[in-house]
Amino acid sequence: MAKIIKTPFRSHEDQFLNQNKRPVVFDIIAPDGRDTMLPDGIKLVCHSNPKDLNFSYTKKVSRSPTIGGWVETYWGEEPYTISLSLSSGGFIRLGSGLSNVTGSVQTQGSKLDSKETFGENLGGNRRETITYDKYLDLLSLFHNNGSIYDEQGFIALQGSIKMSYDGGTWYGWFQSFSVSEAAEKPFTFDMSCVFQVEREIHGVRTQGGVFK
Repeated sequence: MAKIIKTPFRSHEDQFLNQNKRPVVFDIIAPDGRDTMLPDGIKLVCHSNPKDLNFSYTKKVSRSPTIGGWVETYWGEEPYTISLSLSSGGFIRLGSGLSNVTGSVQTQGSKLDSKETFGENLGGNRRETITYDKYLDLLSLFHNNGSIYDEQGFIALQGSIKMSYDGGTWYGWFQSFSVSEAAEKPFTFDMSCVFQVEREIHGVRTQGGVFK
């Protein structure tokens, strides 16, 4: 029987399968703000959901002094941001378990008839794990930030990023992305990013159906 390492989420449709799963899903949206630019059925599903999702709403108000007093103008809400705190999950491989090395460990030693340095293979490294692949996917999404490049490396289309979670949808771009690796947690990465929201859509459930 083949051994497998199960992931918490299988696809972006997990939330619709009545399994009480709500993955955070990212997509790249075309300049029309509606259609996806990824192949059918392809979405970036977070390997593990963010530890925190913080929404920062701010009212835009301007105040101007006049001869008769102050004039206040209310413009509604400023474009807001979403702060995400994420963990990469554990770097684990079949047969070798958790790994925190990036390659073969070089061991200084000498054989009976040679003074060559030889490497000791510890059964794989963290770059050969599903978790590391998921981390690189998220990092690439931040670097491209909705841009599609041609063969010469120039931007051919400028789209946007779509983030979906628990019935809500947010469109925008990444402002920042940071990665930290701590000695007390050698088998994971801690990541944080800020998502600038351009617009959002939320479904409203009623007796007549679901409206957006």
